[in-house]
Amino acid sequence: MKRHPNTDTLAFWHAARDYLHAYLPTVRKLAVKTIQAYRISLECFITYLTDDQHIPREEISFDHFHRDQLKAWLAWMNTEQHYAPRTIG
Repeated sequence: MKRHPNTDTLAFWHAARDYLHAYLPTVRKLAVKTIQAYRISLECFITYLTDDQHIPREEISFDHFHRDQLKAWLAWMNTEQHYAPRTIG
């Protein structure tokens, strides 16, 4: 997997694109609607990172995908976005 030239971290955007457009449809053979659901969830998390955590899109990396951040995102979906518990869980 490619790494960012300056930080040596895995290139998040490249990996996310490959995951959604290559891995899920060809390796996992998931339905188009399922892949769309994955993409929508990822976009929601990115919106949380940019709007609530004030992380610029170009700085988002795999380092932002950790337990505490994901738990905070779930809480944000409930309290700020008013998603139904069934949607979140």
